[in-house]
Amino acid sequence: MAEPLHFDVDSYIELSNRLVKLSEEGKGKLDILTLYLNDLIPTNWNAPAALEFKAKFDDWTKKEYRLYEDYRNIAERLFREINQWNEAASTFSS
Repeated sequence: MAEPLHFDVDSYIELSNRLVKLSEEGKGKLDILTLYLNDLIPTNWNAPAALEFKAKFDDWTKKEYRLYEDYRNIAERLFREINQWNEAASTFSS
């Protein structure tokens, strides 16, 4: 007879919660960093190096926001999988 399949739901819920928290904290820190940078490089300061740095910073933050959004998406997918697992498990335990 085959061994029953086990899934540590609590561990995966914790992982999913951590991913959501990481996403929220990361986005928040990027928002703050962007505000600080915008204060350092006012729109009326047209130094080429400042504008180049700002452009590179903007590209970097777009990538970082996408990364944090990916963390959020993975967490949501994990929550859905956990719910499906629980639903399937409940049909066998009844």
